[in-house]
Amino acid sequence: MLTRIKELHEDLREEKETVSLNRVARLMALYGLQGWPRKKGRGRKTPSQRPDSIKNHLGRDFKAFEPNTK
Repeated sequence: MLTRIKELHEDLREEKETVSLNRVARLMALYGLQGWPRKKGRGRKTPSQRPDSIKNHLGRDFKAFEPNTK
């Protein structure tokens, strides 16, 4: 939620409003407003695929069908 408060604070500053980060947080809490929770970007990586432009010049086989086999 802190990131949403910071974003709102930055938007207000761009509109030439003089307001502190704590005031934005206090007013949001007073009116029961909260930002959308953001999902962390960790742990959702998919196996990387080699781009088509990169060639395997040595002809090595990097595919493993079971863990710890290569």
